[in-house]
Amino acid sequence: MDLRQLQYFISVCEEKSFTKASLKLHVSQPSISKSVKTLETELGIKLINRDSKQIQITDVGKLFLKNSKDLLKGFDALTQELSQITELKRGKIHIGIPPIVGASFFPNLIGAFKTKYPDIELQLMEVGTKDIEEAIISSNIDVGIICNISNKLNQLEQHLLLQDPIRVVVSNRHILANKNSISFCDLCNEKFVMYSKTFSLYDRILYQCHRYGFSPTIVCESSQRDLITEIVHAEYGIALLPERTCQNLDKSRFKVIPLDTDELYLEMSLVWKKNKTLSYATREWIDYTLSYFLD
Repeated sequence: MDLRQLQYFISVCEEKSFTKASLKLHVSQPSISKSVKTLETELGIKLINRDSKQIQITDVGKLFLKNSKDLLKGFDALTQELSQITELKRGKIHIGIPPIVGASFFPNLIGAFKTKYPDIELQLMEVGTKDIEEAIISSNIDVGIICNISNKLNQLEQHLLLQDPIRVVVSNRHILANKNSISFCDLCNEKFVMYSKTFSLYDRILYQCHRYGFSPTIVCESSQRDLITEIVHAEYGIALLPERTCQNLDKSRFKVIPLDTDELYLEMSLVWKKNKTLSYATREWIDYTLSYFLD
């Protein structure tokens, strides 16, 4: 018994005709008839009744048909997995990364991954967390980094990578620049320069302001950290940014001030679509990223 015999048998059953199966498979009818007859002889059972004008599948034939389909399906899955393994070093991964963390966290990770897999192409999409979640759910990208605990865990797999405390960033000429720590209440009369609404940090900051009894005056929104910090330096407002994002700011131009509580922080997580079959390249990226951050 071989896979070709099973394919011929399944086609005859589905088409309910040797002639139609022959046309579908582009194989001569005598060859198909002989193959099915040989299969019956090898098994010692009758799979098909040929006495009527339309073939009839026997009861044992129906059982054999179901198991034959399962066997071929499993074989197809196996060959696909083997193909993905051989193609692992030449795959393509679509990754969503928020600009808020991209430059701070990922150049070294991407460089290390590319050293190990130089022929895997990484296509990066730099948008906010909310857009990344939607792109993964709609299968427009394979995997992404988000900056909160997702409220779509029924559709996404999520693994926390790290927590990064939020700091207050002001111009070195700002009245708050002489402080070593700041209470959230101290910010109630300040103007805020914020990341755009598509960034989860926007909602987190808004929520925290409301907790302390005020609504922030937002003078500008942007998806780019450099633009935000330049507006801050021009003294049009203050910004709240993740600590690691602030590490390369010019200390002669900016003051980065801790909040007096650690209530506000950025939670960076790796996410991908739940119950989706991932390519080997994508699975390797996931394993590599988790190992990179968690080891």
